[in-house]
Amino acid sequence: MDKLIQIFNSSLQTGYIDKNVLSDAAYQPELLVNQKKSTKKSPVYNTSRT
Repeated sequence: MDKLIQIFNSSLQTGYIDKNVLSDAAYQPELLVNQKKSTKKSPVYNTSRT
């Protein structure tokens, strides 16, 4: 458990404090942004039966 806390601690330091701290990329935080306009159109599926 102590190793896991160390991994999270170093990943959070990399993400929020100092990007030069070495850490596992799988645990680093990422910024998620909602885009108001999508560049790609999603396919529309018609599931109703006529």
